[in-house]
Amino acid sequence: MENNNYQDGDAFVESVGTRIKGIAVNAKNPGQAVANLVELLNVAADVYKFTEAQGTLREEISAKREIMLEKIKAQKELMLAYLAKSFDERKINFESLFKRMDVAIEKNEVQQLAILADSINKLAASSPFKVLADSAETMKALSDDKHEWNF
Repeated sequence: MENNNYQDGDAFVESVGTRIKGIAVNAKNPGQAVANLVELLNVAADVYKFTEAQGTLREEISAKREIMLEKIKAQKELMLAYLAKSFDERKINFESLFKRMDVAIEKNEVQQLAILADSINKLAASSPFKVLADSAETMKALSDDKHEWNF
């Protein structure tokens, strides 16, 4: 039996069943009894090989799973770092704008106050989540080792 036959469990079970059904239960002579025994041993050997092949497949799947989990964790950390930096930067920008607004109020600079209020509104309307809104683009960027992230 080829290694490819060990990949499809249903086909393998069907093949083993067919082979076992083909073995004569009542051997007519010692030669037929030996042939039946040899065929049973061959089936047993194939079952063992199938079991080994399936174990190897499970190990490969497990290894791929671990790689994907690590990739997801790395992407999560990168996204969290991006969001943390974005919100830190926004906080600093808001604090700066409000301090400048306080100065404009103290100095009664109406035009400067209007400009600062407009800047605060624009900053509040913008969101770091907009950058992450398109998950397909984000995932593509995350998987691109050459993508440059600006924080």
